Amino acid sequence: MVIEYRIDTCSLGTVVVATTSGAICCLEFLDEATQAPFLLRRRFPKATLIEESNDLQSVALRQLDNPDDSAMDIPLNLIGTPYQVTVWNALRSIPIGATASYREVADKIGHPRAWRAVGNAIATNPVAIIIPCHRVLPSSGALGNYRWGAWRKSALLHREKYR
Repeated sequence: MVIEYRIDTCSLGTVVVATTSGAICCLEFLDEATQAPFLLRRRFPKATLIEESNDLQSVALRQLDNPDDSAMDIPLNLIGTPYQVTVWNALRSIPIGATASYREVADKIGHPRAWRAVGNAIATNPVAIIIPCHRVLPSSGALGNYRWGAWRKSALLHREKYR
C-alpha cells in the first residue's frame, strides 16, 4: 500500500492528512510536525510513505476550518475492525451543529447496551473532523474526553454551532 501524506496547519494546530487509493485513511492532530512519519508508520507498518500533497488532502483540510456537509462525500479508506468501522460510519451521520450521546450512537448501530464499546471505537478514530467524533458527548452533557485535547473539541463544537 502506498500512502501519500501532507503536514499542514489550521486554526487548531498542526495536522497530518494521508491518502491511499483516492481516499483519506488518516487525519490527525499533531503536537509536532516531526511526529507524522512515526504516527503513520505505527498505523500502517507495511505501507510505503510518500510526503506528497494531492487534491483530496486539500478538500479534507478545508473541513478543518470551514466544516460543511460536503464532508460526507469525502471518500474514506477505514482500517479497523468491522465494529469500529460501523461506529465511525454512524458518526458521519451526526449533522454539523448537533451532538449525540454514546448511548444514542449505540442505539443507532443496533447495540443499545454497547455504549462503552462505542466509546472505545470512537477513541481510535483515525480521521478527525471527517469522522466527527467530537460531536459525541456523555449523557450528562459534559464535554467529555477528546483524543486531541478538550480545547479542540470545545472549539470545534462552538464553531459548528455558530457557523
